[in-house]
Parts: sequence; structure tokens; C-alpha cells
Amino acid sequence: TGWTAQQAAVLFRAYDPFWTDGTQTVVEYTTGEQPAFFPIFPVSLTSSEIFFSGNVENFGDIEAWPVWEFISPGTGILVRNMTTGKKLELNVSLSPGESITVDTRPGLKSVMKNDGTNLFNSLTNGSSFWPLVKGNNQIQVEMTGALDTSRVRLSYEARYLAP
Repeated sequence: TGWTAQQAAVLFRAYDPFWTDGTQTVVEYTTGEQPAFFPIFPVSLTSSEIFFSGNVENFGDIEAWPVWEFISPGTGILVRNMTTGKKLELNVSLSPGESITVDTRPGLKSVMKNDGTNLFNSLTNGSSFWPLVKGNNQIQVEMTGALDTSRVRLSYEARYLAP
């Protein structure tokens, strides 16, 4: 200590102290073609509904926060993580040319229409911004009133404890 020196404690805080993959994993769901036979329930067979029930793999060391994009037309959007029991449900109606982006990342959480309208109040009771847990996630995606141009796009970056 003295006139020219000082001793201080420096504290660094990392709000997201994990390494990210750097490249996004993107999965897109569409109406697709109807199967030629009736599979075991619960599977929707109508072409007016985007419906996916399957695994999404998070190869990271910890949870990954997805960004969902729902591309019109469609109504009644419901996305469930059957692994954790959490759901994300929107009470909206998308006209042709419209889309909704739901960002679940910490510090960025939002529900925005492509014209900049905030649709946060369209979330139903019991909805949550859930992460993809490490490993397999059994995901179920539904959007009624969908046409061939309708899409549901999932994107996320895997997160790691070390590079």
C-alpha cells in the first residue's frame, strides 16, 4: 500500500458459465405424408396437423434451451417434453405469411410474431419455457389447421462443462 499501489479483490461473475457448441442443431417438422396403415395410438393421422412424437438428442453435458419457430398457417400450438412432463402451449391463430418465434433461452425469453408483436400473453396456464435435458428427450409437437406450407422448427446449441 501507499500512494502508488492499492490492493483490491476482483470478482468475476459468469451468468452462463458453459461452453456452447457454436453451431446450432436444427430440426424441422412438417405435415408429411399420411402413412398407408394405422399405427399404434397416440398418433394423429390427419394432414391438417403437424404432429411429431419422437426423440430429440441433446449431446451436451447439461440442458440446452431451444428456440421454436412456428410457421403458418395453423392454430392451437402445443409442444410437450414427455421426458420432463413440461409443456409449451400457445392459444394463437396464424394466417398465411405469419410466424411465431418462442425463445426459451435464459435472459432472452420471448414470444414474438414476425411483425414484432409480443404474444407472451398467448401462453396458456401451465406453460413453461422448458429446456432439453441431457440425452434423449421424448418430444411431442402439435399444430392444428396446418397445410403443406406449415412448419415447426426447433433449434438449439448444445452446452458443455469444458471445451
